[in-house]
Amino acid sequence: MKTFYSILYCPIRPIVDERLSIALLLRADDKVYFRYSHDKLKVIKELLPEYAFNLLKSSLKNIEEYFNAKNSELISQQIFIEGIDIHPERFLKSEYFEYLNNYTNNLLHFSRPKSIDLAITEDVFDSLYNKLIFESDSIYKKKHLISEKVKQKVNPKIQGYVNLEVELTSKEISSLIVPTPVWFIGKNNNDVTGEVIDFNKATPYLENDIREHLYLLQLLRASNKKYIGKHFLVGNEPNKSNRINHSIWKELRNLSYITYLPPNETENITEYIKIHKVSPYFESQMGN
Repeated sequence: MKTFYSILYCPIRPIVDERLSIALLLRADDKVYFRYSHDKLKVIKELLPEYAFNLLKSSLKNIEEYFNAKNSELISQQIFIEGIDIHPERFLKSEYFEYLNNYTNNLLHFSRPKSIDLAITEDVFDSLYNKLIFESDSIYKKKHLISEKVKQKVNPKIQGYVNLEVELTSKEISSLIVPTPVWFIGKNNNDVTGEVIDFNKATPYLENDIREHLYLLQLLRASNKKYIGKHFLVGNEPNKSNRINHSIWKELRNLSYITYLPPNETENITEYIKIHKVSPYFESQMGN
């Protein structure tokens, strides 16, 4: 099968054809590589209206989740990207990207598919991504970012029991001032949450992720003096040579209200959720 890639752009000022490259999709044999820039997404948030940004973010997440399922042979019947009706069997062919390049006019523009004659590996994809999208996003490389592999393994097993990949707002938690993302959230008699942390990230990014997550847990715990929640945190031990990150990892493991798990013990999450009859925190999955 022909190996090709397509760059995904977000138009910033269409009237002058100003746009930012935001993601890279590469099809090689029976595997699809896809990654979008979290750093650039933060920049774009300041440039687009809120509704447009939420649609863009939702579309990127939908594509990512679809290809996670595709690569693990758990394909859904259809994928929704804002403004485009896409069927999986077409979305994997280079000819369809020609169509998307010519006829889409929305928050995501697809470049013409470009064929490459290379043996594709994770490192080759990383190199292309750094060259074409955003080099400083190297902190999100798969060899460092455990999130994708953990979620690819766990999400199909807990889907339906919890709300997955949501951004919580004051609509769900009244005291939550700043919208806060979480991997999953559910409830039985108590709140049940899960998050994956990459402790190999550059320290400022790691500190921001942890600060954001602990803020959410603090609000949940403050809702009831007799609060007993179950809060899973998945992460790898960072290299001891990185003293700051290793110290943060060690402190988090010792927090009494967090259940820390290394990536090879995530079956504990599935087992807990099913045995304790956890159900979604709110009725319908959020779109953003």
